[in-house]
Amino acid sequence: MKNPRFLLILAILAIPAVLLLASCSSPFQNALAPGESPALTVWLPGRGSLSPATVIPDFSSLVVEWRLTLRNQTDQTEREVTVAAGASEPVTMGDLYPGLWDLVVEGLSSDGTVVARGEDQGILLAPGASEERTPQIRFLQSGAPGTEGGFSLALAFPSGTGVDYLEATIEGHFSATPSLVVAGGIARTLLESTSIPGGSWPLKVVFRRGGASGAVAATLLETINVWDGVVSDRWIDTDGTLQIERFLEESFFLCPGVGLEELRLVPGELDPPFSPAVTTYTLSAGSAQQIALRGRGASTRQAISYRWNSSATEPVQDDQTRIVSFPAGETTATLEVIVTAADRETTRTYTVQVVRP
Repeated sequence: MKNPRFLLILAILAIPAVLLLASCSSPFQNALAPGESPALTVWLPGRGSLSPATVIPDFSSLVVEWRLTLRNQTDQTEREVTVAAGASEPVTMGDLYPGLWDLVVEGLSSDGTVVARGEDQGILLAPGASEERTPQIRFLQSGAPGTEGGFSLALAFPSGTGVDYLEATIEGHFSATPSLVVAGGIARTLLESTSIPGGSWPLKVVFRRGGASGAVAATLLETINVWDGVVSDRWIDTDGTLQIERFLEESFFLCPGVGLEELRLVPGELDPPFSPAVTTYTLSAGSAQQIALRGRGASTRQAISYRWNSSATEPVQDDQTRIVSFPAGETTATLEVIVTAADRETTRTYTVQVVRP
């Protein structure tokens, strides 16, 4: 049996350990000698350094303030610092103590909405040490309910194109027929919505001549990047600069030409000889297993493709030779050469009945 006095001494020695475990604070928080308090220096993005590429907001002035929060993993103590955006110097956070810390950086807009966020987990701060971190910060595209963003995009083009009607859509999220304002030979319109979930969305704009049921003059396809609580309102020009308006040159509105100037298939000869207005032919290919196909479009920005026996289409480069294999086991097959106009809607199909012995 153990000595009662020994047990009493053991109990007294255990009291500090019990109190330490019961405490909500870190054992290092109040036991640092002068000069032993660690520090964390955080480098934040400069203005304009967060811009991705597509239709975007003007990020250079979107974040007006950064909020940095450090949380100790042991006792959940927090340290928070708020600084203005655009400062050239990093932010140093003091009043810390050794341990593992998690850093969260949030970018705030002028109304206090969190529009950007970055994290750095498990930062080990040792006594007297000074750590530096550059967290990766991203603008938010959560797509969560209540966090919708939007876009406001200005378009302009010569009124001489004859375009008098537009229809713009993002499937499942946006549909509009915006009005046109014509002045000084320029037609202008504004595409806008404020209820689009964060993410990347394909915007389709169809330009028509002759009203809602008129002929399609052109189709614009553009990827819209939408961020939580942010309105994307800038076009990126070819040189990388941000534009508040996109101007479409008259050449963008091409006539929907779908003819081929030339169609050649080797071996063999088309019957009748090729003519842009004739769409049905026959070809005797002999015993060849492959055929060289070459088509030249009648106008720019056409798309040319081919397929055998109504199968999936394959692209053909304009005025370039494409080697195509005759369907295995067949003696007769239908080759279709499909030309799509610059409006991406009007098509013409040249059908060739290919015969092998």
